[in-house]
Amino acid sequence: MTNTEEESRAEKESGIAAMAYDVALRGLQLQDTTVANQRLRASNLLSVSALGTSFAAAASRFHVSNLATPGKVLASLAIAVMVVIGILCLLILKPSYWDVGPSIRDILNPPPGDLNHVKANLARQLDAAYQENKSTIEKFALLYEASIVLLVIQIGLLVALAIFR
Repeated sequence: MTNTEEESRAEKESGIAAMAYDVALRGLQLQDTTVANQRLRASNLLSVSALGTSFAAAASRFHVSNLATPGKVLASLAIAVMVVIGILCLLILKPSYWDVGPSIRDILNPPPGDLNHVKANLARQLDAAYQENKSTIEKFALLYEASIVLLVIQIGLLVALAIFR
């Protein structure tokens, strides 16, 4: 291989390693944004649920003795659903382990090798962190979807409660 061919190969490897590192880093940044958005949505969902239950409780407070038995059951179910929504939202909101990739120590004290090898190794570590975080994001999405379904059920219960008043 000539010097020119070696230099061309080294430039290509350098570009690929840099690109892999940038893509892996961007993936982790997008995951962080996704989790922040999911937590914000969970907070909003919990607020809507609590607002609906508070409204129903305040409206029925003055008419508790007039509530028919089905109305008392519906009110109790609406409150129970709000509690479950609250628990699901708190599971999303609670701090969780989040892998952000290689430690600074790994970057400052790289293993022997050329810079391309180091960049490629860092990109692999970032990808491993991305894969590990992916399951947490999927869990948050499932909890959020369950909360949405429960919110719809809660609204149905509150509407039914209004009818039975």
